[in-house]
Amino acid sequence: MQLPAPDEVAGKLAAAVVDGRITPVFQPILALRDRSLVGFEVLARWHDPALGIVSPGIFIPIAERAGLLNALTSRLMRQGFRAALAWPGEFVLAFNISPTQLLDAGLPDLIRGAAATSSFPLARVHVEITESAILADDAAALRMVQELRAMGVGLALDDFGTGHSSLTRLQALRFTKLKLDASFVRSMLDDRHSRNIVCAVVGLGQNLGLPVVAEGVETEAQARYLSRIGCDLAQGFLFGAGLPAKDVPATMSAIGRQSTLAALPRLSPQRCLAQMAALYRSSALSVAFLDPDLHLLGVSEGFARRLALPARAVIGRTIAELMPRIVPMIEDLHGDGHGTATRPAFEMDMPAGGTDLLTLQFVSDEADELLGYSITGIDITGRKQAALVLHGSE
Repeated sequence: MQLPAPDEVAGKLAAAVVDGRITPVFQPILALRDRSLVGFEVLARWHDPALGIVSPGIFIPIAERAGLLNALTSRLMRQGFRAALAWPGEFVLAFNISPTQLLDAGLPDLIRGAAATSSFPLARVHVEITESAILADDAAALRMVQELRAMGVGLALDDFGTGHSSLTRLQALRFTKLKLDASFVRSMLDDRHSRNIVCAVVGLGQNLGLPVVAEGVETEAQARYLSRIGCDLAQGFLFGAGLPAKDVPATMSAIGRQSTLAALPRLSPQRCLAQMAALYRSSALSVAFLDPDLHLLGVSEGFARRLALPARAVIGRTIAELMPRIVPMIEDLHGDGHGTATRPAFEMDMPAGGTDLLTLQFVSDEADELLGYSITGIDITGRKQAALVLHGSE
């Protein structure tokens, strides 16, 4: 239906705020590693008897223009805190704060007052701020963020990747998490540019020690991809749309039953790189990586030695120049749709002499796009010679 004039909608909205008819719904936020519940984003919903369901995209701007946003936020927080007190766990509740509210000196008192009415811990309250709010007045935003952090409130930078955030701003404002915009999540499996942005944001979060929340996760494929690249948290229709308070306990129980994986520590990117560097420095293990055009991008000292060349003379050359007999075997290797395919180990005479037992592996990224090929080898020359001696003595 067509909405009446904005002034009339604002009047109905003001009455709805006073009467408590702007109600909260709770969208679950889960840890991707084990699908455990970590919190809810609390969203406002308005169903008017005459107007029907009014979208937040319509009534939130009207509330802001009519000066109703603080009253609406306070009501929403009080209702959310009161409902959440009856639910088990140490989950957080996250609320969206507009740019004008971030610059309002009364915001800390609003949050403190709402939490105090239900004795809800401020340490379990998060506010989500868009980049546009910060850009409006960096100095005022910094003062507000510092005050909220001093209260124990967590802060998320919302819709990250769509604005103009800089590392300097991230360092100065001391956010506690980044929220990856849903537009990148929706397109990442089909679009390399979006995929690169998602990976970059997750990597930035890891290096800054900030959890990254992916918004708009709708499919298992998206969730698996995000988990594989190390994204911490996610929300979206896959895990539940906004739930009325009465439906939350049953959903929490269902999520708890599904969360069975142990919380093992994850290797940091730095540890993974250090581990790979140690493998490539090894003289005992033959390791090489080829790009899709079969150029050697990396070789261990052991692999270079089996080619009778120093490692620096190998990088950039094609495997066809150095080991032409292995090329047909690589070209026959295909992925299995899950990013890996491995050829059974086979023996091959090496340029430096002797025999290696080699394994080939197709290597793809998290969206199953070919990155290249891995070769690993073990020198079995001595073993073969010993077998020949034993065979000859029989």
